[in-house]
Amino acid sequence: MPKFFQDGRTVEVIELTGRMRQLQQLFLNKNKENAEANTALANKYTTVADDMDTLINYYTVAIYSNTNNRVEREVLISDFESIVVCLEAICNNHDPQYVNNFIKGIEKTNKALPYFEALQRVIDGLFALFWLGGLIVSSVSFTISLFIVPQNPAFGIAFTLGCFGLMYGCLYKAAKNLQSAFGAKDFYNDYRLINVENISLLNHLQDSYEPAVETSLAPV
Repeated sequence: MPKFFQDGRTVEVIELTGRMRQLQQLFLNKNKENAEANTALANKYTTVADDMDTLINYYTVAIYSNTNNRVEREVLISDFESIVVCLEAICNNHDPQYVNNFIKGIEKTNKALPYFEALQRVIDGLFALFWLGGLIVSSVSFTISLFIVPQNPAFGIAFTLGCFGLMYGCLYKAAKNLQSAFGAKDFYNDYRLINVENISLLNHLQDSYEPAVETSLAPV
């Protein structure tokens, strides 16, 4: 079982999902209340609820399925918590400026993500070069060890096995870093997608406050 599912973080994700579901239900209820009196407003509430459902799916897939990196998972969970807290604050006391500032923060993060991704690829590439260097050295040593075996079998065999193990390890590490350097970065792709959906949700939420709404959106 992955370590993530053995610690308290999975419980936190479940709690955050539950809080988001409560907010989603709140807007679905508002949709029903306004279905006849204000159809346009009711549709806006439905859009907000649908956005929340999409966002929950994005976060759960990104956290549970698309990353094995603990740091990346922590970033996603922290981001999930931030948007839930933001939505709860908006529902309790709608402040357009607060929402706009939050959106600007997300946009700023999204603009910076390509640079962080590029930096990570460079780092992975450098590590790949390091392990390729180790592979070359271990390959040369392995070749030399083959000539030692006839002269000193015990030492030669031990040396050969050691060189082979080192060669295999370097090859594995180099391949892994090369794949990371040139392959798809699920974390950054997911994070960008989540941020876009967060902005869409907040904009739709702002839009739902444009008409005069007499009833409070604060959860009971």
